[in-house]
Amino acid sequence: MSKNSTPGPIAEANGTGNLRASRIRQMRVNNNFAAFDRLKPWITGNDTGGIGALVEANYKGEDLTNQAGVEIVNINGKSISFSDATESFDEPLSKEEVIALVTGFLVK
Repeated sequence: MSKNSTPGPIAEANGTGNLRASRIRQMRVNNNFAAFDRLKPWITGNDTGGIGALVEANYKGEDLTNQAGVEIVNINGKSISFSDATESFDEPLSKEEVIALVTGFLVK
């Protein structure tokens, strides 16, 4: 992507969805919902904290620890855990995966 290009509507919709899901997790914690006391506003591994079936597929691949061909766990001899590595990046989704995810939110 060039410095003058912008993400397309699919990428923007996915990013917006991720921000909303994060905010929902934060609100659940802030409102002391007992079932969500361990919830963080980000994903660790593939644990979504039960965000809901409609958006679960949005987190496919969040347990990956390899970015651009580089293993992040213990990179360069540093103590980087599996959890830390999976919390560090959002995983890419294909156009087809994003369309499938947003379909449940479209008004018919």
